Amino acid sequence: MISFLSAATVFIISTLPIVERSALPLALHVYHLPLVLALLLVVIGNVFPAIAIVYLLDPVMNWLGTYIPAVHRFASVILAGLRRKVHPFVSRFGTVGLLIFVAIPTPITGAWTGSAAAAMLGMEKKRAAGAIALGALIANLLILAADYGYVNLMR
Repeated sequence: MISFLSAATVFIISTLPIVERSALPLALHVYHLPLVLALLLVVIGNVFPAIAIVYLLDPVMNWLGTYIPAVHRFASVILAGLRRKVHPFVSRFGTVGLLIFVAIPTPITGAWTGSAAAAMLGMEKKRAAGAIALGALIANLLILAADYGYVNLMR
């Protein structure tokens, strides 16, 4: 029987930066969720905050900057620095680079970082959202393959 608490825990963990990559093994090995449900929860949880960042980062920063000028100045300095340091692969190859960047299953290259990069680079929102969603799916499929390979190796 699938408990709501275990499904909600997996979903919430998959929305968090850095630990998002641990949600699928947690779902499969700790909570014993069915594979399709686990993959669905993890990918949707991974993509949900990333899409919000893509669509809302600039408007929220502009709105805050209107009412709190110090926030606008601070954000401008931080974003300018981040724009200079955004992964060159993403800035050079655009949407395909973003997809590959998000699909690499490491804590630094997840949906959060990819969505921030897309927002900072001013990428077209629908294309960025699609690339992030597909990248999150690919990353989780790679994690699944590595996980099953490890589990079978340990038997």
